[in-house]
Amino acid sequence: MTERLVQSYPSWLNQYSSEQDENQWSFLLKRQEEYYQTQLNSLHSVLTTTHHALRNMGRKYHCEYCDKRIPPGLTHRKNHNRAVQHINNKRMYYLQFKDPAEILLDERSKRMCNKWIQTGSCPFGENCKYSHRSIYELTQLIEQAKQNSFSSSSNFDVQRWIAKKLPSDIILPVSLSS
Repeated sequence: MTERLVQSYPSWLNQYSSEQDENQWSFLLKRQEEYYQTQLNSLHSVLTTTHHALRNMGRKYHCEYCDKRIPPGLTHRKNHNRAVQHINNKRMYYLQFKDPAEILLDERSKRMCNKWIQTGSCPFGENCKYSHRSIYELTQLIEQAKQNSFSSSSNFDVQRWIAKKLPSDIILPVSLSS
């Protein structure tokens, strides 16, 4: 590059007759070339990183249910959405908005989980096909269902379900017996 600069500005070099001035001028041109080369390299690295950032921008997928970032690509997203953990997280998310009457309908078809009764825990967790609701939780659901006038708008009889579900030695609160 120095040679090209020297060739492109011969009129400037003709003014300097001494060899020392020419060496000084060559040195200055070399320093200027080095400076611009470093500037060019840094600009190139900035442009490269910006290009990569822009190329990946908007491609990452964030799963709100799992609070995870998934790498770009349709196969990664499909695999994530098929995973058991994602399905459970999604189900748990929508369960929090479920109406107490719907939960009662689901619970009335389930028996109590034996593992849950014996140990207080179940290896299947939320995936268990049996009920893990305590008697207290069931009574709360029934009260909420009554408040939402569930029993009057459906064929489901809450009192009959309570008598069938709970052991006979448990006495119900007055609010549930009416």
